[in-house]
Amino acid sequence: MDRERKKRLHTWKIILTDAIIVILVASLAVVLSFIAMGYKFDDDGKLDQSGLLQAESTPTGATVIIDGEAMFLHTNMNHLLPEGDHEVRLEREGYDSWQNTVAIKSGKLYKLDYPRLFKQDREVKTIKNFGDKALDFFLTSPDRKNALYRETDSSNWSIIKIDKDDPEITEFDMSAVPGEFVGLVWSDDGDKVLTKWNKDGIIEYWLIDLAKPDNPLEINKEFGLEFSKMRFINGSELLGLESGNLRKVSISDRAVSRVLIDQVADFYNDNQEIVYVLDKDDSSDKRTVGLYRSDAKTEVIKKTTADNVLVAVSEYLGEQYVGVSSGSKIEIFHEKETVAKVKLDFVPEEASARIGRLMTFSAKSSDGGTNLAVFDAERGEIFNFKLESQDFFWLDDYLIGNVAEDKLYARDFDGTNRRELSSSAASNFDAVISKNNRWLYYLASNDAGELELKREEL
Repeated sequence: MDRERKKRLHTWKIILTDAIIVILVASLAVVLSFIAMGYKFDDDGKLDQSGLLQAESTPTGATVIIDGEAMFLHTNMNHLLPEGDHEVRLEREGYDSWQNTVAIKSGKLYKLDYPRLFKQDREVKTIKNFGDKALDFFLTSPDRKNALYRETDSSNWSIIKIDKDDPEITEFDMSAVPGEFVGLVWSDDGDKVLTKWNKDGIIEYWLIDLAKPDNPLEINKEFGLEFSKMRFINGSELLGLESGNLRKVSISDRAVSRVLIDQVADFYNDNQEIVYVLDKDDSSDKRTVGLYRSDAKTEVIKKTTADNVLVAVSEYLGEQYVGVSSGSKIEIFHEKETVAKVKLDFVPEEASARIGRLMTFSAKSSDGGTNLAVFDAERGEIFNFKLESQDFFWLDDYLIGNVAEDKLYARDFDGTNRRELSSSAASNFDAVISKNNRWLYYLASNDAGELELKREEL
């Protein structure tokens, strides 16, 4: 009996020990899970949840200083922070610094993935000297791989591959295209451009495949329609507006679709997703802003009596956003719900989307500057600020550039971190950072007054 009793006691001890270990391990897992989710007790013994800061930079390896304290890890790094505003500064030896205030929310990720640090004492190289010739334009592709330019009084255009260590410049003949050049739209991959021309008061579109640029396609003649506005859907499909009718145009099939939407005053698209503005309804004196989806279904976003209505649409992290400016009011919609809005002190003249995350509304000001309102889908905020010149461009996916009084400036999309990149830049031309992030390109005048294409290594 004693032996059996001892066996039972030993068995229960083992069971109890294992149970305690399981409970301890489970408790530790719960505690670690709460820690991983940012929970901790504050000085008053209250359980609070932190937020996660994801700090990145180009180039990487920058020291991260938060609220005056340098972190052990460098970019790219993650760090838990209590809810509230925090001052973040990025520094790296041999580069300028970057700083901003970040608003951390409990249980939320704050992605600080756009800061760029510029190397100090950059080497400047002249890629091309234009001598006594002027340029009509110098325009860069959205993917930051190509640039197009034309010398004044020349029928030839040139394309330059700006992401190459040794930039390739190819010249092609555009003498077959008549009329006055008005502007162009790039395809997303930068391989094609849709050029707009004014021929005796009639708008004509010509499509240029940069792989074979000597054979531009005359859109109006090919399809027998006069389009007032055209945009790319993809590399082989376009959207065209003619006499208020919106249609798809297939370049590969040489076909035009039925009318998708009629009575259209304006439109903007992100691939197959189209946001449109209709003409005013005579009975209600209102315009309809709607969304035409890739499945051919339409939905009304809003109605407005405003005369000046601009629209843009973009997709960020699988979520769709529609921007509408009616008069001086901007509203951003997600799933037909307003997620951001602002009343401006200017009326936007242009609207566009950038890399899905950003939408820009702009207007030239009477004092020679530009008013900007930029919506950031990541933060859900609209930033309103002013530039010193009437021309601006995107240096990369997040940096806005402009030239004022011969100085090339860069600033973040929210208007902060304004930095001078060059003191001798030429105005009215794009500047750009190449896709590989190695080079900064811009135009400048030398001591003899000759225009030159410059490149700086970043």
